[in-house]
Amino acid sequence: KFINSTPSLARSIDSIRQAVAIMGQEQVRRWATVAIQLSLAEDQPGEVTRLSLVRAKFAENLAGFFELGIFQNSLFMMGLFSLLDVILQKPMAEAIKEVAANERVRQALVDKSGDFYPVLELIFAYEHADWDTVNILMIRAGLHVEDVSSAFIEAVVWYQQLLSIIQAEEAEEAAGQMEG
Repeated sequence: KFINSTPSLARSIDSIRQAVAIMGQEQVRRWATVAIQLSLAEDQPGEVTRLSLVRAKFAENLAGFFELGIFQNSLFMMGLFSLLDVILQKPMAEAIKEVAANERVRQALVDKSGDFYPVLELIFAYEHADWDTVNILMIRAGLHVEDVSSAFIEAVVWYQQLLSIIQAEEAEEAAGQMEG
């Protein structure tokens, strides 16, 4: 929403790669850090932030298994925006308009259809421990249990590392302010 609200943009941004190309890696990193820091409460991000970031990385990690490897960035955005309705307290169809998501992401999140929806459906079933549905979806996609569990574990580890980096930067900033 922040990046797409920039008036000088000729088109909407629908991937992290595009954001980096237009704004630069450091600016996007700073934006992401600020966004996450805003959600920190009592030294821990809220459940919505945690869940959307884990979903984002999980979706990105599953891309190759669904033969969607070239869409990793869009799948990341799909996972990231999967709780946008909760965050903005609006129906998903309205909320998704505010971030100018691409059509595949919109279809998955709003219409529950399209190329990306099977990835999202697997993520939802997995996080709800609906193992019957997970098994059916894995069989349909030709996935192995090890692939899906590894993709999830890598997403959780990635989130923990991201959180550690942000907390270390916060501690360093606080220490610097105390010295000054």
